[in-house]
Amino acid sequence: GSTIDVLGSSMHTLLRHPDALAALRRSPTQLGTAIQEMFRYEPPLPFFHRHATQEVTVGDIEYPAGTTFGLLYGSANRDPLAFERADSFDINRHPNRHLAFGMGAHLCLGNNLARLNMKIIYELLFETFAKIELVHDDVPYKPGLSVRGPERLDVAWS
Repeated sequence: GSTIDVLGSSMHTLLRHPDALAALRRSPTQLGTAIQEMFRYEPPLPFFHRHATQEVTVGDIEYPAGTTFGLLYGSANRDPLAFERADSFDINRHPNRHLAFGMGAHLCLGNNLARLNMKIIYELLFETFAKIELVHDDVPYKPGLSVRGPERLDVAWS
């Protein structure tokens, strides 16, 4: 599911950003902000279909009610007009108004649980393992737009 995908992609991201990983190990109180950035940087569900309930104008084009739109949340989370250094992973990013959980009527009901799961998992990983590292640099990701996460993430720990 999406928790496994964001855990895999966020761990992959942290292992590719050793300064961020070291900062979180030194100061686990930063986990809340870092987890928000993990969801922004690599959202586990980057694409959704939405249907217009009424006529809507986007740009200069009018769309009738019932139009199906494909929304690329992953792309919106990298919009340079919305995020300074949008393609950079920044565990201190604030504010971080990402769309990984949707918004409004489509806000994911499990968003608080997802963030709590991530916090608990990372706290336990950091307490349990002094060192975590990638075994292979080449990490295969699942194909397609519906989910985003590694097919597998080979790590070594001690």
